[in-house]
Amino acid sequence: MMLVRAGFRAGRPWITAAVLVLLVGIFIAVLGHLNRMLYGEPPEHLEAREHPRRLLPLALNVAVLIVLGFGIPGPLMRLLGTAAEIVSP
Repeated sequence: MMLVRAGFRAGRPWITAAVLVLLVGIFIAVLGHLNRMLYGEPPEHLEAREHPRRLLPLALNVAVLIVLGFGIPGPLMRLLGTAAEIVSP
């Protein structure tokens, strides 16, 4: 996210927007591949169709990734800091 901010601050909004579009495309392609790896190909006797319930866990994970991409909430940051203090020598 810092790279995107730096791109906009440097006065290159079109290049930064193109990078964002390409990153979103790559992200969607990776998630589609992951979805096929997790669920596999449907058997021959069933027609291939996506049911919204099957995509719900994937959509929830994408939502969490998007939210955390913009910033880590304070309580989660404190939790991660505490966990790092516990495991660090």
